[in-house]
Amino acid sequence: MTIRDLGGLPFDITLYSTDLAYVWRPQWQANVGVPAMDLTMDVRNIQLGANAAVSLKPALQFAPTRTDRPEDGAPVTGTARTTNGISHYQAALASPSKLFVRDGIGFQLTAGSFARIQGTLHTAFRSLGLVLPAEEITVQPTNDSTAKNVYPLGGGRPLLATRVDKARLVVFGYGNLTTSMNWQLCCRFFNDPLARGDWTLIDMSRNPQTTDFEANTSDVAFSNITTTDFHWLELGLAVWKGQGGDPNSRCVFHVIPAVIYV
Repeated sequence: MTIRDLGGLPFDITLYSTDLAYVWRPQWQANVGVPAMDLTMDVRNIQLGANAAVSLKPALQFAPTRTDRPEDGAPVTGTARTTNGISHYQAALASPSKLFVRDGIGFQLTAGSFARIQGTLHTAFRSLGLVLPAEEITVQPTNDSTAKNVYPLGGGRPLLATRVDKARLVVFGYGNLTTSMNWQLCCRFFNDPLARGDWTLIDMSRNPQTTDFEANTSDVAFSNITTTDFHWLELGLAVWKGQGGDPNSRCVFHVIPAVIYV
């Protein structure tokens, strides 16, 4: 388990509109095994124009696979601040289909035409997950069968006496994918690095891919495996051609694996 304190995010905001707007922390965090975020907003200098009123709350923004393609952000649940002071919030992050998250401030005028707000947002969270190094795999099945080819992802990882409960895979597939190709997350547990045993498919079979794609498996449980019996874990990417696909169909996979502990 890791406790992350992101430190203070200072903000100095000038408002001219009743539209909801945001200021985001530049750094994204891995949303892997993060049950919740603790957010404390310290507002110290609200300046209001004639008949003006403001509303502001911490906010979160998610990105399913890439930080340059985020979803729209939204304020967290709780009562908005309208005056100077300190407010504390806890936001649940039950979003395993989103690989990245970042915090910020959502703000708007609720009356009038001008206001200025200064303050600091403090954020911390507990992480039970680990994002493994990204891998690039070039695949070109050279047979005319639907046999599965498995590409190991990063080698064996020690379980460190803490049971690994789930895994996640974010996959980008590009390049000359002219006919259907399947892929699936798999794993193997072992005690002897020289006798690693068979791979076990742990993610549902993906629909055959016929064009460039991006995908997030969400969190996949290691069902029917007693993980505490083993010292090592290895994740893999199983790839095989789709039914009726060209045996020489080619694809470049960019893969980000992750594991979640309990």
